[in-house]
Amino acid sequence: MFGAILPCSPTLRPISAVSSPHVRCCAKETIVSVPPSLGSDASSVPLGRVVYTAVPYVAEPVMEEVAAAAPHTASAPPANAAASAPDDEEPVAGEARINIGRDLMFSVLACLSSAVVHFALILMLGLWITPQLVRPTVQIIEASVEERPVDEVVQRLDKNLKPATQLATASSASASSSSIAMASMSQATQVAVPKLNTTIVDRPTAVHVDVGAVNVFTTTGTTFAASVPQGTLGEALTAADGYGTAMDILTQEILNKLARGKVLVVWVFDQSLSMKDDQAEIRDRIEKVYEELGLSSAAGGDALWTGVVSYGKNFAVHTPKPTTFLKEIKAAIDQVPVDESGEEFMCQAVGQAVNNFRQFSGAGSGRQLMLVLVSDESGNPDDNQRSLEPTIKACKDAKAGVYVLGREAVFGYPFAHMNWTVTRPAVGGGTPLTRSYVVPVDRGPETPMVEMLQTEGYQKRFDAHPSGFGPYEQVRMARETGGMFLMLPSPELGLFRRDTTVFDLELMRPYLPDLRSRDQYAHERDYSPLRSLIWKVVNDLNPYKPEIGRYINLAQRFSGDRATWNREMDAEIAKARQYVLYLDAAEKALRGSRNLRDREKEPRWRAHYDLILAQVVAYKARVYEYGAYLANFKVNPKPFDPPTANRVLGRWDLRERGKTVADKITKPLAEDAANQFRAIIAEYDGTPWATRAEYELSRGFGIDLVPVYFNPNPPLNPRRPVTPFAPPKI
Repeated sequence: MFGAILPCSPTLRPISAVSSPHVRCCAKETIVSVPPSLGSDASSVPLGRVVYTAVPYVAEPVMEEVAAAAPHTASAPPANAAASAPDDEEPVAGEARINIGRDLMFSVLACLSSAVVHFALILMLGLWITPQLVRPTVQIIEASVEERPVDEVVQRLDKNLKPATQLATASSASASSSSIAMASMSQATQVAVPKLNTTIVDRPTAVHVDVGAVNVFTTTGTTFAASVPQGTLGEALTAADGYGTAMDILTQEILNKLARGKVLVVWVFDQSLSMKDDQAEIRDRIEKVYEELGLSSAAGGDALWTGVVSYGKNFAVHTPKPTTFLKEIKAAIDQVPVDESGEEFMCQAVGQAVNNFRQFSGAGSGRQLMLVLVSDESGNPDDNQRSLEPTIKACKDAKAGVYVLGREAVFGYPFAHMNWTVTRPAVGGGTPLTRSYVVPVDRGPETPMVEMLQTEGYQKRFDAHPSGFGPYEQVRMARETGGMFLMLPSPELGLFRRDTTVFDLELMRPYLPDLRSRDQYAHERDYSPLRSLIWKVVNDLNPYKPEIGRYINLAQRFSGDRATWNREMDAEIAKARQYVLYLDAAEKALRGSRNLRDREKEPRWRAHYDLILAQVVAYKARVYEYGAYLANFKVNPKPFDPPTANRVLGRWDLRERGKTVADKITKPLAEDAANQFRAIIAEYDGTPWATRAEYELSRGFGIDLVPVYFNPNPPLNPRRPVTPFAPPKI
């Protein structure tokens, strides 16, 4: 008995349903992991990985009966054969023997043939079925996509303002998918103590599939740019050597869009005082951009429209209707006012710009909308919290790409500080009077929320260590809308405590910030015991919280009067005692989580843990030394110059130094912290963590008070300012 096997059914069945050893065909099943926090059981599938598995499915064979072949036998002669023979013919014995032999031979051959045929058929059937009884090898192919790649595009500043005579073709920098850079300090409002889980979700490292060489140069740059699909993630970071380089890149981006169709470019300028020089440079360079665009036939006629808006505390439109005339564009840029309020509602302004100019683009006109944001700040923190995600949605709905010309964020810190000079006229003419200030500006951080300590030990941070990335809000807007963040050279000359370190973007790739929404970011951070612990330490040491700042912002200067400085020092010594107790508790909590640090998959968070632990130990030594020094100073104050008619002791100012006075306690702590900082410098060389560790090592662990004198009887100054001096808001 043998059967005919019907073709396999194409119906897919789950792996668990495969129990029959019948014929199997292979199909592809995609398993997409979902974080456990979303409720799906994905414990057997690594997070963030897509696995393509050769999964068997079953087609049950249908056996159909077939009539068996009849056996081959010799026909027997009729019973009356002899009688029916003619009377005149007698049977011959030899002939009968021949017939019997022939019949016997035919019977044997028939049997042998039948046996051979049946054996062959059985063998064929066995060969057909037997391989299917062996479980097919399951082949797993892991497809990996590099999440947040950064492509470095560095060009030297071209100071020549004359337009080029021909255009160079380049592929669109915005075509690549990437992700990286910042939250406001308002996120540091009081938070509940996080409940720490005892488990950690393992994340796979990136697995790359080598697909061999891919030749993209068979397609021209323009055609390649035109074929990039809408919705492609934008460029998270492109380094520019200055506005000249940035404008060259923007020129190419506009050309790439013109390859698809008509374009409307809207320039969005920050009205802050610190941006006035930048606006003038852009106005001078914009003529070169538009004249070079004129070399392209794609930019002819009304193919390229331009609008100009600006923002500070309020929003202003300088071109009610888009224009194609360069003279009108330059005049509109000149109209951008200076807003002295110090407020920059950046996210809100981008959303308003999209709403104002959306009527001139979109499906009806077939015109693409492109926004160019020019700002040196990350914007008002409250507005960023409230308006960032709605603004991104509005841009996506209008298919408007946001291109940002911005500055580098400060490492793990919302602010930068600028040296700023204010000049006021004098009464009745004469030489104007000037005063210098250190003014804070919103400049970061590079992450959705701060991830580093906001204190330097004795007081709030005032450093300007570069992060290597742009401010979170600006980078996220550019990336999500298919635009680009162009990081201008930093730091500026007027930056307080200026740090000139420039990081290698390739070296920084493993430390890319999380560019997801704040809600998604906070959800994952709070799910991790290590990250939630770091967040708690950062918040509990937040000097910007009034209830915490009054304990951890230690006085940096004291009165020149002995009775007064004794009272002031008593208060600071009491604060230092409480501060040291918390630093000690924080150190123990961090050291107790060392195993969590070793299991953390993200290099960025491991680096955070290492640096924060070293800082906590160092600050414990410094704060203890601070209290011990003040207690000793009260008993044995430093000598100072006796007062004269024109010179008296005004105050004592704190300075850091290497020498300590409580070596028995502080020396072991200082050595431990110094060793940790050296290890960080070695492990994270060329990153902001190493830069910060080098700074901490350079500070020393002791303090000193130095006398500051003043003249109690200054000469009268007839040229007093008409208006009082006040710190500027830039």
